[in-house]
Parts: sequence; structure tokens; C-alpha cells
Amino acid sequence: MFFKNINATISRDYFLAATMLLLMGTFSIITHDIEIILPELGALCVGCFIYKKSSWISNPRALFILPSVTAFLGFGINILSIKLEFKIALVLLLIFLLFYFSKNVLAPAIATGLLPIITNCHSVYFLISTVVFTLLLSIIVQIKYKTQDKISNEMISFRTFFAYFSIIVIWLSFCYYNNYTFMLAIPPVIVVGLEMISLAEIKLKPILIKTFLLVCSAIIGGFLTLYISNLLLLLLVDFVVISFFLAVFKQKMAPAYAIAMLPILLINKNPLSFGLYVLIICSAIFGGAFISKYIFNKYFAKHI
Repeated sequence: MFFKNINATISRDYFLAATMLLLMGTFSIITHDIEIILPELGALCVGCFIYKKSSWISNPRALFILPSVTAFLGFGINILSIKLEFKIALVLLLIFLLFYFSKNVLAPAIATGLLPIITNCHSVYFLISTVVFTLLLSIIVQIKYKTQDKISNEMISFRTFFAYFSIIVIWLSFCYYNNYTFMLAIPPVIVVGLEMISLAEIKLKPILIKTFLLVCSAIIGGFLTLYISNLLLLLLVDFVVISFFLAVFKQKMAPAYAIAMLPILLINKNPLSFGLYVLIICSAIFGGAFISKYIFNKYFAKHI
């Protein structure tokens, strides 16, 4: 009976997460606007309902406020007549400042800020979708877990934000001077990079595992977009396949769901090319995080 109850609970959690994605897909079909699709909603739903990430479910208001604010920031910055590289740097700077001064870090909110820039989104439905579905998510989390915002939020020091922003600026500069605009930023990679650099120590094995999972999820998502034209079926299959993929390797990684859904919004849907871009960006961002953390721990940590 005990195991039956556990299986029933797990099934309900997966069903709830999948239902949120299908509601988003239905909204997109009704409005005839693909820009409504928020890949990071998949990561947030999985993190809240399946992985039950304490720092997320303990603060349901942040699940609504932070992604909504960053979505408006990204949408507004995308309107500016400046180069893409500067748009990305500016929105990340504002997001990191938002996290720091609000004393709350919700890494997936980075993606809602980057998404309208990398997809060149001009549809107001993107903002409506972000507000509606993050609000719905926060309400469900509040009701489901009866949280009272008492558990401490995720905190990252200003020094860590500065180091990570510097790594990203170096990467953006490299892309700018070599005209690699197609590889500037992939939101789930930026999200994982921030989570990684916020750790006390970064080890090589987790970097390799996370890179492998992200690259494979990107390729899987890319191939699924080639063979499934129905949006609702595509979202459902994406969710199911990535769930099985992560289960096989016994890993919990919410951004894998987001990166598998991202090809739905991309113009270049070549799965292998997208997977290669993810591999290169992971190597640059994660490698930079690893080196910076190693140098800090070896030469500066003992003096602080």
C-alpha cells in the first residue's frame, strides 16, 4: 500500500507538470502565436512538482514575480536599437542586480529575460503568457504545498555575480569579434552555469555530466521538432522522452526540459548543429566557471 501511494503521488506530479505544458501549448494554438511557448516553464514545473526544490516551492510569490519582471526587462531591451551582444549583456546585468537586491535567486528567471532577445520576440502575447502561467504556477504551488514563504531564499554573493557576469562578457566579446551571433546565449546553459558557480566548489565530473545531459536533450528536442508537427503532441513527447532520458542516467536536471523545448522557437532547427552550439557554449561558460572558482579557492578564499 505504501509503494502504491508513492507511485500515485509521483504520477500525479508528472501529470500536473505535463498539464501545465499542454495548457501553454493550447494557448499558443488559440492565439496562433508560437512565441507564447516558454521552455523554462517546463523546468519550473518539473522543479516544483517533481523534484520539489525547496527554495522554489517555499517562495511561490517569487515564481510569479521574478520571471515576469525579467520577461518585461528582456522584451523592453529587445526593442532597443543596439547590437544583440549588448542586449544580452544588458539584460543579464539587470537580472543579476535584480537577484542581488531582492535577495532571491530564481535561476530560471534568467531564461525568461533572455528568451525574447534570442528569439527577437515582439509579441505582447509572450508577456501575457509569462504572467499568466507563472501566476498559475505560483497559485498551484501555494495550494499544493501550503507554503508560507518561511524557508530562506537562495542567495548568491555580489562577488559571484560579478565573476559570472565577467565570464559571460568575455564569451559575448569573443562571439562579437568573430561574428558568431548564432552562439551568443542559450538560456538553459546560462541558468545551469549560475547554479554551478554558486557552489562552494566545482568538480570536473558534474560539469561533464551536465554538459552531456544538456547536449543530448538539445539534440533530442531538435529531432522531435522535425518529426512531430502537432504542438501539443510535441510538448508531451518532449516531456516524456526527457523524463525517461534523465531517469536512465539517474539524474535530476530541470533545465534539460527547457533546452529540449527550445528548438520549437528557433529558426535553425538542425538538431546536430544545435547540439554542437550547446556543447561549445557549455564548454566556454562551464569551463570559465570552473577556472574562476578554482583560482578563487586556491588563491583568495583563505584571505576572506
